[in-house]
Amino acid sequence: METQIKEGLNVNLTQEVSNYEGKVLQSKVIKTIPEFEKFMAYYHKTNTVSVGLDYLAACDVVRVFFYNEGEWMAGYVINSSAPMRYFEVFSNYEKGLILRDKGLKESDMSEISTTWITLGLTRIDQNARIEVYLKSIQDAYETNKPIIIGGSKKMTVWLTFQKILSKEMYFGKIVFEGETTEIGKIVYESREQAMINFQKYLSEHSISIPLVAEREQSLSMS
Repeated sequence: METQIKEGLNVNLTQEVSNYEGKVLQSKVIKTIPEFEKFMAYYHKTNTVSVGLDYLAACDVVRVFFYNEGEWMAGYVINSSAPMRYFEVFSNYEKGLILRDKGLKESDMSEISTTWITLGLTRIDQNARIEVYLKSIQDAYETNKPIIIGGSKKMTVWLTFQKILSKEMYFGKIVFEGETTEIGKIVYESREQAMINFQKYLSEHSISIPLVAEREQSLSMS
């Protein structure tokens, strides 16, 4: 099973997708303070919620997407170290109830968080938008944590995550930054089942896109 899952990581995620005026959607993992600050600004602009510099610096992966080193058009964070950002909106008591109800441990989790996608990318190509989510599943899988979680206060985001992360951890009212109350959802799946769902999604939608990681390699060689 592990071999089959690993093979899924090598499958081509699209065939000729994300081409915009002859340009191909690419990505890179950012690591510097100025890059993190730029990421924070993009995230706040698209989500009206802030993310801290310390959180980004401590995460496994902070990835952004762009066309030929141009303007950043999407990004996300992979974090496999507790505490999870998703639980910041809950008290310790509430978090404990959620975890006990699902039989989960926070230390077993890898979270896909602070996902943002500009309207520009969505208008250019819906397939490019899906590629961002698929790549985030791959990055979370690579942390080797038993559970992968995702979610959002935006329905379009959590519905997209649910295509791969099919189990519901929480759905209800959430108070963001101590002020605004909105509806949010957290979804999850075991690492192994997430990759099975991932491969099934690719097959059902006949998706065959070059992996972003391959593009990164070609960039470094140029």
